[in-house]
Amino acid sequence: MTVLLFLPASTSRASLSAPARKNAVSRRVICCTSFAVALLALLADRLVAAPVITNVSLRGLQAGGTTTLVIDGRDLAPNPQLLLDAPSTDIRIKDGSSDKRIEAEVTVAKGVSPGIYALRVCSGKGVSSPILLGVDALVQSPMTDTIEKLPVALHGRVTGPQILTSTFQGKKGQRVLLDVEAKRLGSPLEPVVRLYDAHGAQVAWSPPLGVIGGDARCQIVLPSDGRYTIELHDRLYRGKAPGYFRLKVGDLHFADILFPLAAAPAKPTSLSFVSSSLGDDAALKITPPSEGGFAPVDVARFAGFTGARPTLIVSQATELLETSASDGGPQELPSAPVAVSGRISTKGQQDVYHLKVREGAKLRIDVLADRAGSPLDGVLSVKRAAGQQLAQSDDRPGTSDPGVEVTVPKGETRLAIALSDLRGDGGPEFVYRLLVEEGDAAKPTVTTSEAAVNVPAGGSQVLQVEVKRNGAKGPIRLQFSGLPEGVTAHDAEIAAGDSLGLIALTADDSASNCGVARITAIAKEGQRSIEVPVLLEDFDAARRQPWLREQIAVAAAPAVPIRLAWSGDADQDVLLLGGSTPLSVTIDRTNDAQGKVRLRLVTTQTPPQKTVKQGRRDVMVEDEGKTLRLEKAVELAPDADQAEVRLAAPNDLPQRPWSVALIGELLAPDGKTVLASAATPVRRLNAKRAVELALASEAKIKAIAGDGGETGVLKGTLLRKEGVTGPATLTLVGLPAGYPAPKLEVPADKSDFEFAIRFPAAAKPGQLKDVRLLATTLAKPDDENSTVTSNELPITLTVVKP
Repeated sequence: MTVLLFLPASTSRASLSAPARKNAVSRRVICCTSFAVALLALLADRLVAAPVITNVSLRGLQAGGTTTLVIDGRDLAPNPQLLLDAPSTDIRIKDGSSDKRIEAEVTVAKGVSPGIYALRVCSGKGVSSPILLGVDALVQSPMTDTIEKLPVALHGRVTGPQILTSTFQGKKGQRVLLDVEAKRLGSPLEPVVRLYDAHGAQVAWSPPLGVIGGDARCQIVLPSDGRYTIELHDRLYRGKAPGYFRLKVGDLHFADILFPLAAAPAKPTSLSFVSSSLGDDAALKITPPSEGGFAPVDVARFAGFTGARPTLIVSQATELLETSASDGGPQELPSAPVAVSGRISTKGQQDVYHLKVREGAKLRIDVLADRAGSPLDGVLSVKRAAGQQLAQSDDRPGTSDPGVEVTVPKGETRLAIALSDLRGDGGPEFVYRLLVEEGDAAKPTVTTSEAAVNVPAGGSQVLQVEVKRNGAKGPIRLQFSGLPEGVTAHDAEIAAGDSLGLIALTADDSASNCGVARITAIAKEGQRSIEVPVLLEDFDAARRQPWLREQIAVAAAPAVPIRLAWSGDADQDVLLLGGSTPLSVTIDRTNDAQGKVRLRLVTTQTPPQKTVKQGRRDVMVEDEGKTLRLEKAVELAPDADQAEVRLAAPNDLPQRPWSVALIGELLAPDGKTVLASAATPVRRLNAKRAVELALASEAKIKAIAGDGGETGVLKGTLLRKEGVTGPATLTLVGLPAGYPAPKLEVPADKSDFEFAIRFPAAAKPGQLKDVRLLATTLAKPDDENSTVTSNELPITLTVVKP
């Protein structure tokens, strides 16, 4: 395709009048701007961008029926497919689909469990992040003023002060459930639903409810025949866009919480329901999956069920049920790790357990109630067998669930653990799970922010994960399942001590498919192996559907027009602290990639933070001076195929290996828009100090201000490492204004030094704080850019007159 730009050839700037010249310049600016826009659009169209879903016509699907969905977005073609994590689903993409719109007929089998499922678009350009859809037996319809037949699921949006209404004809004694799904689908709407009778009297309503993640739900037996009006609005009448919702109306049922809350893997378990309309005798018997984590429970057998599937925790601990001791005394528990599911059934009830312990053991005791949707506001206490209290807890940050850490006192073999409700309330819905673990037992948490990872064919992409170690000190291996064919994970291990991990994913040249992966983090501490799922960062819709956090979409996307690779000697991967380390990278371009390439660095260092003033507020920002970073911004010319970057390593970076990778971003002509990106493989650099100081004298001295008198002397050794052979300069840093920094050169053939500290006569006497001794030198004598610094030694310095 050729783009031609025509400008007037017979008119010169000199021959035009001032107004004509101004108009000609304006025309040229417009033409050039239009050309740049056209070129940008052309490049963006020819290069690769993953699919993005911006809207879907309906937020639900009918089980046992066919629903037509219209999906709007970007880069949805070519060859679009829909990935729905519901079984027994047939999806047909209608003719006429484009980059911006897909119309599809989705048939869900009748026996599929009602619940909320994730939908993604997979096209020839990769895979999108998910949107969430409710699945049940209801007919799905746009919001309408009049409901002709119940039950039904109505779809729409509420923003700002909008109040939406719909009416239906009801009969006396008819049971009706109003259930608004918004937060559970990822919407920002905080719904309130109201029901009015034919006379305008409110007969039922619901604010946002914690048990269903901030959505609204109410049920009623209609008091009379007549036309009823449903009203739906945002809690504060300030609904945020897009504000989508799914309103279910009819004789429907729900079950929010399972009891018990947890079970052992692969062991048949009987379950009942809490916060449910299914009746007291509704129950299930299931065999949980063999891997740990969160398991949504199949509720297809219950007619009229709607809403999220209740969640079962699959646990490696010994899982028990609360029992009533024959003598009314405390229930005996074995040693940790152990968990017990119970409930505060009556007002004023206190559940007491006797836990078998060993003296000196550190224990973590956690109560799960509020976070599972239970109304229990727990108060937890831990006492010695003789009754003296060791610890007590009420709320913790972000939850009303209590939790404590205790060390078993000397001589104790049993502790008493008591749990009650803060307000003295109780009832069948006041369920909990009490978990006791060894406090020094590793329990890592591994998360990522990447809900969709698109790996270019023949190239690589970097998945960054964050680790909260919670006692797991060693390396953590990541095991992938469900990766698309042709996609492979490399360097799938988080090194010992790292709080961030960089995992390289590569795709074969011919790979071109996508899937939903699950990643398991495996830590080994001593003889014990700990396995936990890698989770997406927490989000609202996952608060009551935690299994959604275990799904990470991965696609083998089309090849991008640039590929990056490290070059040079990887055997000398040393990162010099207090200086900059040169690394070489090559860029392989196709004909489509003749644009600037911007490089950025990703590492396994958690960037340190510092507090700065912004106006009158203290704000935490990244402390660049203490961050492993590119020494300067790197942007390569359109014809460049190689580059040298320099990594600046802060002086106080711990001396151990660090993983790094470079991301290359191909820029559009505007210099801002990223058309495509590619990553180098992950590289492991060992941080070392090139020169180190050690004092042989006291670090506390008196320095003379002036020429006379005997001044203080710092004596010590300068140790050169990593091939450093040149002279070094000693100086003091951290001196206030008015105190010029003294300097001493240590020759190349010397390592011992005696540094006499003296200041000009004008320097004021007094003690100087935060002064440090520092050495600087060149890592390579012939390279002025190879300056490195030593460790900093704190000096107690008092300035005196002779």
